Amino acid sequence: MAPEVKAKILDRPRAKEWAERQPPEPTIAEIRKKMNAEHVSDEDLLLRWNLAVDEIEAMRAAGAPKEYLTARQPLVNLLDSLSKRTEYRQIVIQKGDMVLSLQKDVAAKNL
Repeated sequence: MAPEVKAKILDRPRAKEWAERQPPEPTIAEIRKKMNAEHVSDEDLLLRWNLAVDEIEAMRAAGAPKEYLTARQPLVNLLDSLSKRTEYRQIVIQKGDMVLSLQKDVAAKNL
């Protein structure tokens, strides 16, 4: 929009009146009533604000999020399992030039 046109429009008394007007903000109670969510938790209210009721039901029917393996998780799981074994005092994992060594402190256990 050309600056002179915009200035001419905004210079009118009605435009100034509109610029000062604050639109009414509904209360939480009004929003809850409008969404038929008077007796739900705040979390459910936010879900209903963003999703349809059938989408929320489908999400809940799916159950808890599934744990997916990432590229890092197998190594963590391996280290966790190996560290729980009592018959090993030392674990060494080597790939190329990288070496990862875990060792139990036997001296601290005997104190």
